[in-house]
Amino acid sequence: MKKRVLYVILVSTLMLSGCGKSNDQKQLNEVKSENTEKAVSNQNTEKASVSEKDNIRKIGNGSAIFSTNYKIEDYCNGDFIVSKSDGLLYGVINIQGKEIIPVQFDNISFMNDEKVVNGDSKNIYIKAKYEDQYSIYNENGEKILDGDASIINYKLGGGETGENNPLFEIGDYGTKKDVYSESGQFLFDIPLNSNANSSSVVWISPELYLLSESVTEKSGYTINVSFLDTILMNTNGEILQKWDGTAMANDGCEDNNYWFFLGDNEGKYSKITISATGDLVSQENGLAQSDATKEAVSSVMNSSDKIYLGKDNENVLYTTNNTWKYEDSNGNPVYDDRYFSMGHEENCYLLSNSDNQVCVITKNGKKTVDYGTISLQGNNYSYDGTLIGDENAYADYDSFCYIDESNGESTVYYYESK
Repeated sequence: MKKRVLYVILVSTLMLSGCGKSNDQKQLNEVKSENTEKAVSNQNTEKASVSEKDNIRKIGNGSAIFSTNYKIEDYCNGDFIVSKSDGLLYGVINIQGKEIIPVQFDNISFMNDEKVVNGDSKNIYIKAKYEDQYSIYNENGEKILDGDASIINYKLGGGETGENNPLFEIGDYGTKKDVYSESGQFLFDIPLNSNANSSSVVWISPELYLLSESVTEKSGYTINVSFLDTILMNTNGEILQKWDGTAMANDGCEDNNYWFFLGDNEGKYSKITISATGDLVSQENGLAQSDATKEAVSSVMNSSDKIYLGKDNENVLYTTNNTWKYEDSNGNPVYDDRYFSMGHEENCYLLSNSDNQVCVITKNGKKTVDYGTISLQGNNYSYDGTLIGDENAYADYDSFCYIDESNGESTVYYYESK
């Protein structure tokens, strides 16, 4: 279902995720075996051809590509999450209007749409829930995993181009996490401390991850948290660095290095910087909590005054003298010299000219919808006379969709830039 984006600054002292316990190891092994069989099947099955999407793109920007009786809830990378009119069951149809995941699930969501929208991933993955059972599908509607998986995001980027790179994690069973590839092939497990009841795994690259664990105990109204350790490991199971009695706090990337703060049980903090290969670049000890939060806030604030777009963030959108400018890295206008308003629908920017005609710029930095279809009316944007909002306009990295529901159906008008 569609996400509403709120821009807030959240500074968390510690970022730890809960880890549940289960003794049903037999069931876990059965799920792992089933997932491995699915991976082999997926590798031997011919996937839906990319040319299907290419055929749609040849129709021409702004064409109505299909109509459906379902309500469209979300869109990303050629797939539409839809629901029946009662809003109880969900499924997925593709850019051709073909139902690729049956409309029979209690809930469906995109797992990595933020990465796709930002151009960091070319493939979308979908999580479906039926009662208390979860399944993971690829963008062609093929099931690749059973289980409540989470997708792996690499702090230093990349990782999705390798067929056997880690992409999914399944289960906090109190003893380990299972790691799978993009095709659903089981790769290895991450062992967890049996004494811990809380753990966090942060992936730095396809070869490196940090494991941080702690014990939480409740005594009356008091909750006591004891940090066990933070371990830097590679996917061969080798421990590269270990910091006893610590847990991770804020983190970030700079100059192709990854840095993070560690808090200890005495309330002291350290800043650790490691390279992409796992080498320790620097370690600053004896810091206060304020040092960790200050750097996190500074990192967010320094990047929020301008909007960077394009494959390498080579274009910038900013306001000056009550107008907006959109320029390349040399300060030259990408399209018009200036714009007189800027609106932000989810994942795209609407820029108006002096005639109140509006174009749409998507995250790839290109003009995906040209002037002539969308106009500015007061403070609202209108598509051929109908107001644009969260329920009828969708965008991703290089495409924009408008949903017309005026005739009792959902008709999709599709635009794309390359």
